[in-house]
Amino acid sequence: MLLAAGSARRLGRSKALLPHAGEPLVRRAVAALAAAPCDRVTVVVRSSERLPIVRALAGVAAPVRLELLVHPEPERGLGSSLALAARALAGEPGLERLLVALVDQPLADARVFAALLEAAGAGLAACRYGATGPIGPPALFPASWLDRLARLDGERGARELLEGERTSGHLALVDFPGGEVDIDTPEDYARLLAGAPPPDGG
Repeated sequence: MLLAAGSARRLGRSKALLPHAGEPLVRRAVAALAAAPCDRVTVVVRSSERLPIVRALAGVAAPVRLELLVHPEPERGLGSSLALAARALAGEPGLERLLVALVDQPLADARVFAALLEAAGAGLAACRYGATGPIGPPALFPASWLDRLARLDGERGARELLEGERTSGHLALVDFPGGEVDIDTPEDYARLLAGAPPPDGG
């Protein structure tokens, strides 16, 4: 699940459609998820960006099942996007686990996603930003967690839930140097463009 419905108020333009290394961020992220590999990729989008994102994703990730999920109230925040995705997938036959990624983490690539899939098995996994850094997305959840994710709302995502599992020792961690890099402001984007290109997402 790729969350790409943020308002980008501070950035002033669509995060999903920002070009980087010759492609929009949304296209790079979907390609990386497909290469991880994920069997299906669902992108949560704003209604105003659905058509531009459809065009940006043309021809990517085949033959992976790719679909867009329009968030009717994206202004409610990240937690509501994750809850919408969880509700949409509830009861999906054959669903074993859900990998959640954010479109504005440009350094997340297929290697990070594959490491999460390998580390978690049928359980939980999240990324650790540096040896002693915080944890956060991308993250992997078993299907049994969909009910908990469906109750999220507002800007707060699943970090507190993951921290609780980390404390109890039930969370696998994948080191992701650069995981703290996200695109919230024009300055963030300028720093990304001025630095080294991120690893190829596949």
